[in-house]
Amino acid sequence: MKKRKSVVVELTSLLDVIFIMLFMVMNRSSNAAAQAKTEAAEQVMLAESERDSYKEILGEVEAERKNLEHMQNRINGYEIFDEYAEIVSVYVLDMSYKRSVVVADDGEIAEIDFGWDNMSYGREELTKTLTEYIESTENPVFITFSYDGNDIYRQDYNMISEAITAVQADYDDVYIKFDDKSK
Repeated sequence: MKKRKSVVVELTSLLDVIFIMLFMVMNRSSNAAAQAKTEAAEQVMLAESERDSYKEILGEVEAERKNLEHMQNRINGYEIFDEYAEIVSVYVLDMSYKRSVVVADDGEIAEIDFGWDNMSYGREELTKTLTEYIESTENPVFITFSYDGNDIYRQDYNMISEAITAVQADYDDVYIKFDDKSK
């Protein structure tokens, strides 16, 4: 009988290759897991940012809705005011060749020319025009005298304010407001 030689199989290099491949697979899978985790975290942050933006936009929409509702209520109030009251504007037109006081509501009621030599005429005509307007309506009348304090002559201001104040003194439902635009 022949003696058989025993075969010794060296598995060390095979195990080294298997372990290297195992480490490579584990490394790739851990990198893929870390990348997936990072991408998921970015998606969560993006979703939270979009949610916060959405909440902010909803807040702005709600604020605008309340503002719109407030403005609608104001418009309703103005419409009622317009129906039950009259608003008259008085202002001075100062052109190089003449000075006029204008009385207007929705349209022009009167334009009264006056000058240095006929201030009393201007006061009388303004008083007459305002009185006729007030007596033509049953509603309260709000008279606003708008002027630029830097551009109006003192005599013009005095003449107009005296006429308006005199008319207000004669009627209970006449209200006046002097509006200096230079302030």
